Amino acid sequence: MAPISSGQLKAALAEAMLLSDYQVDYPHRVVQQAGEVSRGKRGRGGADVTPRDAAITIIAIACSFISVEVLRGVREFSVMPCQHTAYHTGTPDGWTTNDDGLWQVKGFELPHLQQLPARHTFVDALTAVIEAVRDKAFDVAFKQAYPDETLPIYNIHVVFGGPDADASIAIDMWAGEYHYQEEAGYFLDEKREATREQMAARTAFRIEIKIDHHPISAVATLFRDQLASDT
Repeated sequence: MAPISSGQLKAALAEAMLLSDYQVDYPHRVVQQAGEVSRGKRGRGGADVTPRDAAITIIAIACSFISVEVLRGVREFSVMPCQHTAYHTGTPDGWTTNDDGLWQVKGFELPHLQQLPARHTFVDALTAVIEAVRDKAFDVAFKQAYPDETLPIYNIHVVFGGPDADASIAIDMWAGEYHYQEEAGYFLDEKREATREQMAARTAFRIEIKIDHHPISAVATLFRDQLASDT
């Protein structure tokens, strides 16, 4: 299997996120030197990177934009548990909320997310999303649920909030007249226990970084091509 180097990962993210090389290289170097991602060698022959490395690098880039120290932010974001999910099937009933920290994905088979355990971490979920796109799991899910639908559409949104860290991952899936939405929220337990006054103080100054499916698709394509080269 041909290895993916950290240089290839950084180049794919810089292009997909319309960032300079430095804006990607600096946060990646911080987490790499701290041992949070694969170190590897320089150049195209470098050591293989993983979908988890890609997820951590995306988190590091986001942290560099929301005024938090990159390494501290990555370590905080990475361990945040899933506190709740909410889904909407397009019916007048509206949103259904679950506090068990489990992805539902009603009407589709999407094991990469559905098999995540209760209170899984944010980095686990972001890694699972990258792996799902790599394996074309969304396309397979559409084909199984709606075999006659020729134009299924899906989108992925990831939101990073700071300086008081929290995050969310949302998926939108359209197949014919069926529109499914689900969002999972991630934050530390101490925020769940905060008083209204504490929450107001924490949100008095807030920055959000939002990314869509483009960076995720870019790195997922790297890993898919890697798997294809081995067959």
